[in-house]
Amino acid sequence: MSKILIITGGSKGIGKGIIETYQSHGYQIFSIARTKNETFKNVKQVEFDLSKTDGIRDLLSGIFDDIKQQDLQQITLINNAGTLGQIGRIEDIKDIEASVQLNTVAPLILTSIWISLTKDWACEKHIINISSGAAQNLITAGQFIALRKQQ
Repeated sequence: MSKILIITGGSKGIGKGIIETYQSHGYQIFSIARTKNETFKNVKQVEFDLSKTDGIRDLLSGIFDDIKQQDLQQITLINNAGTLGQIGRIEDIKDIEASVQLNTVAPLILTSIWISLTKDWACEKHIINISSGAAQNLITAGQFIALRKQQ
């Protein structure tokens, strides 16, 4: 029986640590990130910018095409990708829009599609959403990250 982890933002930071931990427990890993981590071994890495949400359905469907559900014991989705974005004026709408897409819209879309694709599967299923402390530890001009990360 196999165990699978699909993680966003897995190429560095907390995501890299999560991948290393799950690998040590025998998981097959699919990592979705803007860049690949060249040090990973046996991780299927997909380069994708989740702030551009139009292709998420095709992205996740492509990953699911590689999964053999009949042998599956457990599947986990970890929504980890996120950004603080530029700290600045509210008039800088382009950066705010990209941050909201990545931090809020992308995880909602991924979760919705993941639930739809796995609803009839008999295996154990988990969804984990990683947040930040930005909602509790406000910084000047950081109100948008705080709003997006309060979950």
